[in-house]
Amino acid sequence: MQTEKVIPEKNKPIDPFLEQQKKKKSLKNSIIDGSAYSVMDSFTANFITPFALAMKASNTFISVLATLPGLIAVIFQFISIDFIKKLPRKKAILTGALMQGIMWLPIAFIPFYAQDFGPVALLILITTGSVFAAAVGPIWNSMMGDLVPEDKRGKYFARRNMICGATAFVSTFIAGYTLDFLAPVIGKFETFALMFIIAFLFRMISVYYLSLQYDPPVIAADKIKMSFIDFVKNIKQSNYGRFTLYLCFMGFAVNISSPFFTVYMLNELGFTYMQFTIITLFSVIASFISMMYWGKIVDKIGNKRIILLCGLLIPFIPLI
Repeated sequence: MQTEKVIPEKNKPIDPFLEQQKKKKSLKNSIIDGSAYSVMDSFTANFITPFALAMKASNTFISVLATLPGLIAVIFQFISIDFIKKLPRKKAILTGALMQGIMWLPIAFIPFYAQDFGPVALLILITTGSVFAAAVGPIWNSMMGDLVPEDKRGKYFARRNMICGATAFVSTFIAGYTLDFLAPVIGKFETFALMFIIAFLFRMISVYYLSLQYDPPVIAADKIKMSFIDFVKNIKQSNYGRFTLYLCFMGFAVNISSPFFTVYMLNELGFTYMQFTIITLFSVIASFISMMYWGKIVDKIGNKRIILLCGLLIPFIPLI
């Protein structure tokens, strides 16, 4: 008697139509995920420095807060990349996103349990959240790269970014208004706590929609092994190396002053939280308007020309 050979589920051929439907649904879920993430970011990113200043943080500490979390997150990526690769992409993304969101709960209550070392506790928790966010980023990019057809990436991400930008605009205004209106009523730290709890809740919504996304099978590409030392030695010889140098120099120039704009506006110019929020919103408005055009332009003339043009124009902004 012949027995029928059972093929494991994971080895079954993928139905192209079913996979296409899963991808379409995932792209819609990604827009909701991105919008929820934008709310979290709007209630936190622009208000971390004001939160630190409310805890009497020094200018030196503000510079450390603006730089150290990102540095440690990048170092952690080098250390953990092999471990992360062993996890399924979706599982790694969900774990990192969940932990990043959870960090906002202890941050919300720092002034109530860590009065003597509030800024230090803030630095530790922000750094921890940054590490989880940094771990998620490249994996999420990889998964989205498999979900979005290459010839439609500009159009899709322009649409996604435009929706997320609109969400960020509205939620940033609400966050600023909440802080400006409620702080004199219920207390400054109580209002910050409320904002960070809202951020946590929206990150959980983001995690939920991430969990609904389809993770396509990974197609292994030919690997080119190169050590970090070899990369540095040949950094001028490859497009990736030259682009890395460009980002390094641009980041260095921008970050000489960017951490202190908030300090300058709140401490030196005496802006209210609402005035500070309105100034911050101008960048959101500019991004929102430009996203309607950048995707189509990138698809038409390519990334390099756009990066070159914008890179040449950005240095003139500080002169104005």
